[in-house]
Amino acid sequence: MRLLVDIGNTRIKLAVFNNNKILRVFSESMLSKSLVYNLMNKYPKINLVFSLSSNKNVELNRNHFDKFNLKFIEFNSNKYASIFSSYEGGLGDDRMALSIGALSMYSQNTLIIDLGTCVTYDLVLNGIYKGGQISPGLQSRLESLKQTTSSLPLLNFDIPEDFIGTSTEKCIISGVYYGLLSEIELMIKRYTSANQLTVVLTGGDSQYFKKNIKNVIFDDNLLMKGLNCILNETI
Repeated sequence: MRLLVDIGNTRIKLAVFNNNKILRVFSESMLSKSLVYNLMNKYPKINLVFSLSSNKNVELNRNHFDKFNLKFIEFNSNKYASIFSSYEGGLGDDRMALSIGALSMYSQNTLIIDLGTCVTYDLVLNGIYKGGQISPGLQSRLESLKQTTSSLPLLNFDIPEDFIGTSTEKCIISGVYYGLLSEIELMIKRYTSANQLTVVLTGGDSQYFKKNIKNVIFDDNLLMKGLNCILNETI
């Protein structure tokens, strides 16, 4: 049994796997010793921890696991250099893992859209990573409106009740939501006009778009499944 850990920009995601079966996935603001103890007491057969850090300023604190006899493995992108060789600069480990997961589970020709703090678009063609885009996520857009204006409030996101906003707050929520929805729809149209692709939406905010975006695959756990596929090839 294994524990997979993804340290993101705002949340830490954990998944317990038994071979290829997900037993539990959850998200936390931080990883604490009490959380680790509760988790290990519930799943005492965990003997391996596989971690990836999307946040370069934060690493997995192994001291939280010091009372348990565990093997630790960190994601190493060197093994997949040929897949990502055409990308200039450093590609985030999370985007690599998502692309590898999509390759392993869905198609050699895939568009992966990850909706989180940032929205990332990643194109894989014939098993080779081609590139994509990065734009602000829902909450990042709300925070940007507050930071760049003197009168607009900072709001937490919720699905808008109506398309037309009838107050400042409702206008902000509607503008942010439908602005991102229109972006995603246009991006999908642009990508699929040139290539026949499997489109996969994932990430914490993908839940808000399930009713409005059609003919795509929603996979909330693609990153964790991708990490598990990578781990299967590593050990």
